[in-house]
Amino acid sequence: MNKYFNWTSDQATTLEIIFSNNSNEMPNANLSPKIKEFKQCSHKWSRWKLSLLRKITILKSFAVPKLIYSLTVLYNLDQVCINKIKKSLCSNFFGKQKTDNFSRDMISYNYCLGGLKMLDLDKCIQSLQCSWVKRLQFQPYSIWVQLYENMLNKYGKQFILKSNIKPKETEKLDTKSKYLNDVLTTWSYVNFKEDITNFGK
Repeated sequence: MNKYFNWTSDQATTLEIIFSNNSNEMPNANLSPKIKEFKQCSHKWSRWKLSLLRKITILKSFAVPKLIYSLTVLYNLDQVCINKIKKSLCSNFFGKQKTDNFSRDMISYNYCLGGLKMLDLDKCIQSLQCSWVKRLQFQPYSIWVQLYENMLNKYGKQFILKSNIKPKETEKLDTKSKYLNDVLTTWSYVNFKEDITNFGK
C-alpha cells in the first residue's frame, strides 16, 4: 500500500535553520536574512571614521559572526548569495575608500607579508566545511558520525579523509549526502598534493 505525505507548509524552521521542501532554495532562504543583518551592522559601523585596521577588526568581531552559523551548516551554497556577502565586505563597509588606495587581495595577507588579515570569504567557508572533518575524527561514537561513516563505508569510511584525491574525483563520489560531498570536495581541494600523486612517474 502506497503512503503519501501531505506537507502542511513549504518551510519549517528549527535551530534557526529554515528547511524547505525544495533543498535548492535552502541556502538563499537562510542566508538572505543574515546578509541583511550583516549589511545593517556594516552600515552602522561605517558611519564612524575608523582606520582600515579597526574597520577590519569590527568587521570580523561583529558583522561576520552573524553569518558563521548558516555558512557552517548549509550545503551547496548559492554563488549569488556569496557574491552579495563579498560586495558587502568591500563596498558597504569600506564605503568611500577608493580601490586605488589599497589592494583588497593584499590586505587579506598576514601582517608579515604586508597585509592586515582581512577576511577572505572563500577561505573562511572552506575552513568552516573542513571543521566537520575534525568533528568526524574526534567524535567517533556520535550518532551523526556513524551515519556519515555508513555513507562512506564503500570508500573505507574515514580512510578517504587520509587519501590524496583530486577534488574533481571527490565530486563523483556517491555518498547520498550533498553536504558530505561538499565537505569532502573542499577537504580534498585544501589537502590535495600533486607531487604525491605523480610520485614515481
